[in-house]
Amino acid sequence: RIMYRGWRIAFLSGLGLAFSYPSILMMTFGVLLPVWQKEHGWSAGQASLALTASTLAALIGGPVAGRLVDSLGPRRAIIWSICAMAVFLATTAFLIDSLWMLYIFFFFVTLLGSPAAPLGYSRLLMNWFGRRQGRALGISLCGIGIGAITAPLAAQFALDHQFKWPTIYLFFGVALGALIAPSFVLLLD
Repeated sequence: RIMYRGWRIAFLSGLGLAFSYPSILMMTFGVLLPVWQKEHGWSAGQASLALTASTLAALIGGPVAGRLVDSLGPRRAIIWSICAMAVFLATTAFLIDSLWMLYIFFFFVTLLGSPAAPLGYSRLLMNWFGRRQGRALGISLCGIGIGAITAPLAAQFALDHQFKWPTIYLFFGVALGALIAPSFVLLLD
């Protein structure tokens, strides 16, 4: 018996959510905070304002992402978002040398990544499933938990092996651009 293609979309959506901006920014924050404190002398309070910048971007990005998903369709909005976030992650992390640059970085990663967050994937799955939408969404949303576990572990692994912290964001950008985006292009019609 051949598996319904929609289930592959559900699993791929979970993979996309594992690499979404909350996993990349928020779940690695605790691992990177001591590095920023040591390297730049930023206090925990100062660096934590980057999370506020991310939250502000999510407030702005939610309605914008919803409009993009409605106008472009979820597949194209997700692919656009993944590619934009990948390029931004891979090219700008090495430029962060001040708190303001960190805040801007968190803001724009979140803003660019908003269509490839639960909103976009949920809408995508609703297009594939008439029945069993809850199960498909549940499988997909497991990706958030997977990202919450693996992203900080990957960040700590990289730091333990003498990689500089911007390289971690470069890795996530390359993973998004080289693995996740092409998967969506090839798998979905």
